[in-house]
Amino acid sequence: MIETNCIKCGNLFTHDKMWKGEIITTCLDCQFPEDERLSIREYSNEKAKILEAKYKDMSIEEIVFNKELDYYEKKHLLIECYDHDVIGAHEIICTVRKEIRKAKTRAVKRNIKKKVSEKYSNIPPNRREPIPDNVMSFVWQRDGGKCVKCGNQEKLEFDHIIPVSKGGSNTKRNIQLLCENCNRSKKDNI
Repeated sequence: MIETNCIKCGNLFTHDKMWKGEIITTCLDCQFPEDERLSIREYSNEKAKILEAKYKDMSIEEIVFNKELDYYEKKHLLIECYDHDVIGAHEIICTVRKEIRKAKTRAVKRNIKKKVSEKYSNIPPNRREPIPDNVMSFVWQRDGGKCVKCGNQEKLEFDHIIPVSKGGSNTKRNIQLLCENCNRSKKDNI
């Protein structure tokens, strides 16, 4: 609670910093006529009694997580029933709200990952099909077990003449034997 001088009458009054998002600069006497002031105080006192009677046996966690109560009702209950000060009640409520948002975010991310994996589980990963064994043995015999460019017989590799990335296939006509050096010098040039 803060003590401030009213900007209209100059009287000292006590209040929370904000009321519904607005900074309080005037006392109740200047804000409302006499009859409205009484009805507001009566309503506030009556509402406070009802709140306290209904929720007095609840734990702090039950009050903070209760969806029926708004921020101000939760704050009132924490102050009146559990002897928290205004700042302490505010910090409890804000911390819980923040943690709830984090938990919801984590849950949403998990649900998205789950739905994506369910929806696209039948699509194979982005891997190249292996060269069939019968094609490899045919190419080995056809090329005589040596590099078709330099004739080297060491570190031989099966090379796609037209690269798979450019639409080449794993057929006998598109595969040749190259040594490691010749294959690296060729890269993806067609």
